[in-house]
Amino acid sequence: MNYSFDESETMGGDFNPIFKFKEKGDKLTGVLVNNKHQVGPHKQEIWTIKTDKDGEVDIWGSTVLDGQLGLLELRHNAVEITYDGDGERKGGNNPPHLFTVRAVPVGADGKQAGDDPVLKLLAQPKVISPEEQTDRDKIMEELENDEDSIEQE
Repeated sequence: MNYSFDESETMGGDFNPIFKFKEKGDKLTGVLVNNKHQVGPHKQEIWTIKTDKDGEVDIWGSTVLDGQLGLLELRHNAVEITYDGDGERKGGNNPPHLFTVRAVPVGADGKQAGDDPVLKLLAQPKVISPEEQTDRDKIMEELENDEDSIEQE
């Protein structure tokens, strides 16, 4: 795994170097170990990935990443996050960054399941595509709208 931290940010407090995805196809691989909520003026998530080479690095969350990584249990999943480029710009907002997240369950030692057939089945990579994330976002929005209409009654 080759990572470039030349232009990474170093944050004060309990933060690690920030990993930045620069080009389409950039990947970050490691064990998902932590999540900080409501960070900074935009109240974003920060996700911590423990890599083999560089130790723990942080990545800023986004709607796409938060939806995908939020489904995983901390310290029990190795992840491969691939930057898929930018999505369609809407309104005056910046275009969303799109990612594909692949995850496999790991043990407390960070190693993937061995020869046990049941563990191998559990360890099959789960790919969450941007399209699936969009579908999940739509469902969540519909549920929130339904809750709002119930509260108004």
